[in-house]
Amino acid sequence: MFGGSVALAMMLGCSSDKYLYSPAEQATATMDGLPAGRYAIPPEQPLGTVVIASPGVVELKFSDGVKTRMLSVRMTVTNNSDDVPWKIDTREARIVLPGGGESAPAYVNTDGQELPVVEVARGHKRALDLYYPLPAEAKDEKHVPEFDFKWQVHTSNRTVAERTPFDRLELEPAYAAPNYAWGFAPYWWYDPFWPGATYAYGPPYVYRHPRPAKVAPVPLAPPPKGAAPRPAPAPK
Repeated sequence: MFGGSVALAMMLGCSSDKYLYSPAEQATATMDGLPAGRYAIPPEQPLGTVVIASPGVVELKFSDGVKTRMLSVRMTVTNNSDDVPWKIDTREARIVLPGGGESAPAYVNTDGQELPVVEVARGHKRALDLYYPLPAEAKDEKHVPEFDFKWQVHTSNRTVAERTPFDRLELEPAYAAPNYAWGFAPYWWYDPFWPGATYAYGPPYVYRHPRPAKVAPVPLAPPPKGAAPRPAPAPK
C-alpha cells in the first residue's frame, strides 16, 4: 500500500535529549549529520554502496492526531555499475533487539511506487526510511541501549547479506545536538496482514491507522529545575 505526498521533517534533538545511535562497525560515513555505516556492494568486487544510519526513536503522527513512537533506520543504496537492477525487499530488513527477537518494519517510506520490493538501476541511488514498532516495555531510547539492523541487497552476482550493530551513545551537553533534515518521500508501504512486525515477547504491532501524516523527533523532556535553558535550533 502506498499513497500521496507526505513531508517528513525531522530535526535531531537526538530523538531524546541525551542519546545518539552510532554503528559499532563500518562507521566511516555520515548521513544528515548522523554517524553512518558504509558498505561496498558486493565487498569482493564493489559495484556500489550501501549507507545506513539511525536517528533512534521517532514520533509518528497520524491524521486523526494519534501518535506512536517507533525505531527508525535510513538505508541508502547506490548502484554505480551493475547493469542488472539491484533489489531490496524491505520485508527482509529486520531490527534485532537483545533478548527480544526481531521485527520487520511496520512502515516504509521512499520515493518509488514499487514497494515493498525496491529496485535500484545502474547509476541510480535510492533512500529508504524504515520504521519499526517498539516492544511494549520500550517507550524511548532509555529502553533500547543497542540493536542490530539486518539487511540484504540482491545484486546480479549474488545476495549480499549484512548485519549493522548500533550502539547508543550519550551526548554531552544533553541540551544541544546537531540538526538534520530527513527529507521528503511521497510513497508509504504498510501491510496490516504481514505478520513480521512483532518480537519474541509482547503482542504484535496492531495497525489502527493507514500511514503516518508526519514524522518528527520525540519531543524533548524539559530540563531539570535550575538548569540553563536549551539553545534554540540554529537556522538552516
